[in-house]
Amino acid sequence: KRDNEFLAVKKLSVNENYESIISRGEEYIEKYRNIKDSQWEKMINLVNKAEQRKKQIEEEKRERLARCDNKILTQREFLMGKNPYADKGKCVEFMAATFQMTSANAGLFNISNDELAYIEFNKTFRGFYVKGIAKIKGIYSYISRIGTPNQVPHLEMLEIEEIRE
Repeated sequence: KRDNEFLAVKKLSVNENYESIISRGEEYIEKYRNIKDSQWEKMINLVNKAEQRKKQIEEEKRERLARCDNKILTQREFLMGKNPYADKGKCVEFMAATFQMTSANAGLFNISNDELAYIEFNKTFRGFYVKGIAKIKGIYSYISRIGTPNQVPHLEMLEIEEIRE
């Protein structure tokens, strides 16, 4: 039974469920404090690592929010608001598909079925889809191939996952 309890807590680390690792690990440590063997010590180490990782994630979240005027919009919130001027300085978490690259590190992307956005990257973008968090910089204006003036949201990627499928 004790081995099963240990393995159950250890499996939580695969899913990065730090809250559960900490609470169930502390229960395990308390329950078996009279049997201070190597497994008990491993559980203490597992709980300590989970607490450190949880603090690191919370710090990363605070730093991310600070770069985003303390607001990260969902893709839906961003699309429903339809006002990049009002959201300037905030961030949006989204996924988009390449429409047309304008340089090695910038281009127009489909952020919904009928919405484009101009996205800048801090490095060469080689994917087809982009997923991540971008800072809203306002509006990007351009002239289409047929001569029509267009304005789309202007985003700058802060955190990125390139998807090449």
